[in-house]
Amino acid sequence: PQHIEIVETIVTETFPLLPYIFFDSASSQLASKYEQISSSDLDRFRSRELPHTSLEAYYQILNVLGNRMIAEPNERITVVGTTDGAEVATGSKSTTLAKERAERVKEYLTSTWAIEPSRIITKTVVSAANPSSKVYDEGVQENRRVEIVSTNGKMLEPIVHEKFSRYDGSPRVIPFVMSAKSKQPIATWEFKITAGDALLYHTKGNDTPPTTFGWSISNADLPSIAKANDDKAKLSATLTVKDESGLSDANSFDVPVSKSRFPFELSRLSLVVFDFDKSTISKQNQLMISTFVSHSIKAESEARITGSTDRLGELDHNQELSQARADAVGELVKAENPDAKLTEIKGIGPAETSDLNATPEGRYYCRTVTVQVQTPLK
Repeated sequence: PQHIEIVETIVTETFPLLPYIFFDSASSQLASKYEQISSSDLDRFRSRELPHTSLEAYYQILNVLGNRMIAEPNERITVVGTTDGAEVATGSKSTTLAKERAERVKEYLTSTWAIEPSRIITKTVVSAANPSSKVYDEGVQENRRVEIVSTNGKMLEPIVHEKFSRYDGSPRVIPFVMSAKSKQPIATWEFKITAGDALLYHTKGNDTPPTTFGWSISNADLPSIAKANDDKAKLSATLTVKDESGLSDANSFDVPVSKSRFPFELSRLSLVVFDFDKSTISKQNQLMISTFVSHSIKAESEARITGSTDRLGELDHNQELSQARADAVGELVKAENPDAKLTEIKGIGPAETSDLNATPEGRYYCRTVTVQVQTPLK
C-alpha cells in the first residue's frame, strides 16, 4: 500500500453568529434544522465542542443563546418577529404570525433553558430591519424570520475555536490488492482498517473477497491516524476469510504513515456577515474585527482578505460588491494595525461553495469576508 503523509496545522477559527432564525412560509414552528435539546440534556451542551464549520455551529444558535444567558444572568435579549408581508392574507394575520414566531423562540429558551421570561422581550415589526430584496424568491424567504437583538452584543459574540489541530492527508485514496486461496470454497470474508484502537473502516461479504479495493480516507479518519502515529501505534489493514468447513485465517499488513507540522499557525476570521447587497460593516462586526486583529496579527504575520457574495443578482455587480466588502474590511484592519502585512485584498464575486446558496442562512454566510492570517510557529 501507499505511504500516507499527515500534516498537522494549528488553527484558530472565529465564526460570527448570524442573529436570525428563519421560518417556513406561514409557519411559526421552529424548523428541524435548528438543534433542540431536552432540559435533561443541558449539562451535556458544551460550546467549545460546537462544530468547526460556520453553518453547523449556527444551527445551535438557540442552545448557544440559552447557555450564554445562564452564564450571564443579568443579560437580556429582544426577539423580533417578522414576515415577508405576503405569506398570510391580511395585515392582522401577518402581525399575529410575526408575534407567534417571536414567542416560539422565547418559549424554547424559557421552557428548555429555564430562562426567566422577563429577560426576553418580544416584539413584532411590519418589515425586517434590513430586508432582503423581494425581487427574488430567495429574498422573500429571508424575510420570514426572527431577529435576535442583544443590548450590548455580548449574547451574539462570535464562536471561537482556539488553537485546535486540523489535519490534511495525502493521498486520500489508498489502493489494496487482495487474494485468498483455500482447499475448501471460501464462505465469507471480512476486511478492517484500524489506527491503534480506532476502527476506521469495516466491510464484509460472501464468497471470495475482491481482488482490488480502494479505501477513501475521510476528514474524520485523519485525527485517528495522526493520534496512532503519535502513540507509535500502527495503521493496519486486516483481511479475514472463512471457508465452508468453518476454518478461518487472517492476515494483517501495516500502512506506512509519516506526520509533520505545518510551520505556520493559521488564524481565520472565517465569516463577517453582511446584509443583502451591502458592504457596510456593522458595529458588531467592527468590534469582532478589532478583537481579531489585536489577537491574531503579529509583526511577523501575513494576512489575506477575500470578499464574496451570494449567487443572486448580476455577476459584474456581485464582483464589485465582493471587492467593496473586502476593501472595507482591509481599511478597518489597517486602521487597527497600520503595520499589518496584507498580501491580498480580493473580491471573488459569488461564493465558491454553491450549496450554501440553497437556504436563507446559507446565503447570509456567503455574504462574507474571510480574513486569514498566517504566523510562523515559534
